[in-house]
Amino acid sequence: YVYEVAFPAQYLLPARLVDGASFGFALFVNDRDDDKNVHAYLTLATDGRGCYNRPAAWPVILLCK
Repeated sequence: YVYEVAFPAQYLLPARLVDGASFGFALFVNDRDDDKNVHAYLTLATDGRGCYNRPAAWPVILLCK
């Protein structure tokens, strides 16, 4: 699978979307077919676990041209 996600800039505030700016950003996607059990997941968190409300685990994005 290939997922493409777009976020309006206003939802990324207070991040500055300019060359050289950096900010923490993480995603966590569950594979939950039966709405009861998580079979697998994809995460960007640095420790491989969930990232909700844990900004210390978020990888850093560095914007550049």
